[in-house]
Amino acid sequence: MDKYVDLWNMMTYDYYGEWSEYTGIHCNLYGNPSDKNKDSGLNGDAAIKYMISKYKIPPRKLVLGMVLYGRSFTNVQASISNKSTLPQCIGRKFSGVGGATKDEPGMWPYNRLPLPNSQEVYDPRFGAAFCYNPQTKTMVGYDNIKSVQKKAMYIKDFKLAGTFWWESSGNTWQRETYSLVNEFYLNISTVRKASFNIYMDDRCRKYYISKHEGAGFLSNFLGGG
Repeated sequence: MDKYVDLWNMMTYDYYGEWSEYTGIHCNLYGNPSDKNKDSGLNGDAAIKYMISKYKIPPRKLVLGMVLYGRSFTNVQASISNKSTLPQCIGRKFSGVGGATKDEPGMWPYNRLPLPNSQEVYDPRFGAAFCYNPQTKTMVGYDNIKSVQKKAMYIKDFKLAGTFWWESSGNTWQRETYSLVNEFYLNISTVRKASFNIYMDDRCRKYYISKHEGAGFLSNFLGGG
C-alpha cells in the first residue's frame, strides 16, 4: 500500500482503557515497565519502530498521533514508595472507569484535566502524564505540556512527518500556555510540506469538483467553488 499512501497517521493512543486488566497511561510514548504483559509492545515508540523496521516505511511518512483527552480508571489503590512522594498507580487493579462523556466510558477532555483535588504527574518513563485523586481513587492518563514537549522532540529526532490530534474540541483555547496544540507548535521548528498529494493530480481534482458540483468542503481549495 505504501506507494499509494501520502502519510501514515499512527493512532499511538488508546493502549489502555476499560477493556484492560490493569491501569495504564493510554497514550504512552515508551514501554510501561509496570505493564503485567511485558511483551505487549503497547507504546508509540514500538509502533513507529515496527513500521520502519518491519515494513520499511520512510519515517518522513509517519505521523505520531497525540490526544486531547484522557482515559480514567476508578477504585485504584495507589501507593507511595519510600523513594518518591508521587502516587504509584500504574499497573494496578481497578473497578470501573468513570468519565465525563456519554459517548464512551472513561474519557475526559483535556480541558477538564487534571481532575480537581488531584496531583498531576509527568512520568518520563512513559513519556506521558497522569493525575490521581486519592479521595475518589481515580486515575486519568493523558498528554500534558511536558509530554507534548517530549513527543515533539521525538518527532524531530526521528524525522517523522509530524503529528495529528484526536480531537480539537478537547483542547483549551482560552489559556494559551496550557494549550497542547500551541505547545507543539512552539516546539517544532520546521514543518515538512508534502511534495505530492492526490489532489495535485488534475484528474482527481476535476472528479472531486464534478462529483460534489462545486459544493464539497475542498471545492474552494481546489478552485471549483
